Amino acid sequence: MKRTQLVVLLFFILSRIEAQQTLFQLKKTLGEDYNDYTISHVRYQEDNNQVTLYGVNWERGWLNEKKESEGGKKLEFIQGVGIRGEEVSQPILTVLTLDAQGTVTDKVERPIHLSGVFDEIPADASYVINDYESLQKWIDSDETTQLTDLRTEFPEAFPVEKEDYQTVELAPSYGGNLKKQITEHKYNSWSGNYKAEKQGWQTVSFEKATSKEYGSEEYFFDSEREQILFPLKAQLGDRLSPYFNKQIYLIDANGDVLNSTSIELEQPKDLKFVGGFGEGQTFTEGAILIYGRAQLGKKKNDQDLTRHYAVLLDGSGSVKYQTEFSLGVDKQFIQFYTSFRQGDQFYVFGRLLGKDNSAHVVIKFDQNGFVETTKYNYQQMVDMLKGDSDPALRLFISRGFAPYLTTSLPDGSTLIAGETYEEEKETLPPAEGQAFGEVKIHRYHLSRIFLVFDPTGKWVGYYSKRRPEEKSEKPASMELAFVSDSRVYLHDSAKRKMLVLDLSKEMVEEIDSVEKTFSDKEGQAVLVNDWNATEEGRIVDVKVLAY
Repeated sequence: MKRTQLVVLLFFILSRIEAQQTLFQLKKTLGEDYNDYTISHVRYQEDNNQVTLYGVNWERGWLNEKKESEGGKKLEFIQGVGIRGEEVSQPILTVLTLDAQGTVTDKVERPIHLSGVFDEIPADASYVINDYESLQKWIDSDETTQLTDLRTEFPEAFPVEKEDYQTVELAPSYGGNLKKQITEHKYNSWSGNYKAEKQGWQTVSFEKATSKEYGSEEYFFDSEREQILFPLKAQLGDRLSPYFNKQIYLIDANGDVLNSTSIELEQPKDLKFVGGFGEGQTFTEGAILIYGRAQLGKKKNDQDLTRHYAVLLDGSGSVKYQTEFSLGVDKQFIQFYTSFRQGDQFYVFGRLLGKDNSAHVVIKFDQNGFVETTKYNYQQMVDMLKGDSDPALRLFISRGFAPYLTTSLPDGSTLIAGETYEEEKETLPPAEGQAFGEVKIHRYHLSRIFLVFDPTGKWVGYYSKRRPEEKSEKPASMELAFVSDSRVYLHDSAKRKMLVLDLSKEMVEEIDSVEKTFSDKEGQAVLVNDWNATEEGRIVDVKVLAY
């Protein structure tokens, strides 16, 4: 029997969720006293439908000195005069337990010593908080608890402690060179979020195999390993030699060449695609490069414009094999989207565009070379589509597709998630002294797309969910939250939404007002949105779902 899994959702705006079965729901107004309550964890007890909220509530006030006659001392942190000092908020550890009717049956409220909030306050300092409303609330040091002690006693009430870190991005620069950008990620232990601070781009030098090597437009950056797969073309002879001679580098963030391989093609070709094999945007399980039609005149070009070469690499950047295959017809435009791996089989997904025979294609390779190409025409796509059709995939050049996630499903299938988009040109007014204005390209994202390929590489699922915005240039930031046998949950933290791909019901549902997601135990997941407050104070809406 298939095991039923549970999800607990905590919302502060009621969401319509039709694809799910609601097992339990609780809607409760906490009141104005909890408008600044930041919830870090939610626990649901199935036997009695009891919900426990863990977090920190913030009470606004001013930090003041306590009279010396009452055993206090002046704090250097105080900058105000009279009764008002430095404006602060007093954090209070707050744990609320609610029964099935929403009645608070248990409450823990523990003021936190401000030394855990402000570096200027020593741990043994006395202080007073004057409340904004009454100016009569006094919290002394002996009535508070050190932050470190409360973190030990109530770990669920605080975000998980994390360290600051930095990431590196590598990208091509002019003339076949590299550049890198370092981003510092600063952790806020109260919000549980990172703040990213990007630094300027820096030139990265690396040793080339030959003196004359030039960049290709395609490359692949593995963000987890901070390594770049950097293909170049080498001029070893006349000006046509770069179309035959290729160099493939694997380079780390310091510019150290980890692997370098020379490739010689029988016919002149340009690099058209570089794709990785591995979970997320990585090439931990290898990569593939595809070379196709060169930008040359008819006499000097390959007389067979459908001829392509594929080079398969392992995870270290070494060549496993080079293979030849035919794709499309002479006057077709070919666009490759993404790549994925299933066992010992490798696949590339793309499309063929032209006056005739336009189609999406799945190109299959095995451990020895090219296997076959499967085409899916427009009618096959229409028959397969579930969801919003207008902004979905199309077989014309103005409608593009940008994949942002590739992952394996429990049954061995592969899911590719992304967005369709269209680009529009805007010509800006010419600057002073200029005859022509700058042309700006706007990319408008239209629909979230989900593509499912079965364990044999056959395209079996095609789902579309229109974005609510008419024209948005901000791409979605979807991350995989959790997966069950029949559903895939993707979280967009930037827009506070959860997309649910229900494979059994063949539909996509959108859940609004989801700020955080986390898993409490196996078979149970929690979705939280803890920012909304109304005139009546914060409203807690808890849903327990089977999925």
